[in-house]
Amino acid sequence: AGCGGGSGDDGPPGADTEATATEESPAVRDGELLLQDDFSDPKSGWPSVMREEGRADYVEGAYRIVAKQAGRQVWSHVAGPTVRGLRMEFEATQLAGGSGDLVGARCLTDIDQDIGYLVGIAPAQGGYALAAFRGDEYRLLESSGEPAEAVRPLRKENQLQVECLAPPGGPTVLTLSVNGQALVRAEDEEGEGGFDGVGLFVDTTEGGAEALFDDVVMTELLHE
Repeated sequence: AGCGGGSGDDGPPGADTEATATEESPAVRDGELLLQDDFSDPKSGWPSVMREEGRADYVEGAYRIVAKQAGRQVWSHVAGPTVRGLRMEFEATQLAGGSGDLVGARCLTDIDQDIGYLVGIAPAQGGYALAAFRGDEYRLLESSGEPAEAVRPLRKENQLQVECLAPPGGPTVLTLSVNGQALVRAEDEEGEGGFDGVGLFVDTTEGGAEALFDDVVMTELLHE
């Protein structure tokens, strides 16, 4: 798989909006297993990113991302086959950081142009956010107004399940479940079709955010 890593100037804007589920999500079934990684092999395909604003690398059987500078996002991407739907399941433990920091996954609709979606949780405040992005431009789709009980705090492991769906003729649909509890669903009428890569990210407001990721499993989702 091809890969890339980098950082963006500005994270997704915060907002106090109550998330509401609307129509039912498209009917899907599991397809092929696209990726499975417990990060025990530092040559398994994720990039090592070392930059002034942060870094991403393998460490002791996990994958670590550190965002050092305020208002920055550090991510790591891997390319994959273009699919119309995928599910990413992984463990995320934010070790350091403050209110407003996000950790989570990115679903890329164009990995070369850095276009796609991010779905993340904010362990320090128990929140979450879903946004579309084009490079450093972010468009918030949903965020939490109140803390979600399912989100465990700093230094506690959270199990995330992110689904990104681009059904033919319909809006892109994103869903987030945390520790077995469905939290939020968002639609984007401006969605651009399939997904050709995924990533992990840490976004920090004040700087100094660090998270460990482990046991990533990605499955293709096929539309019925």
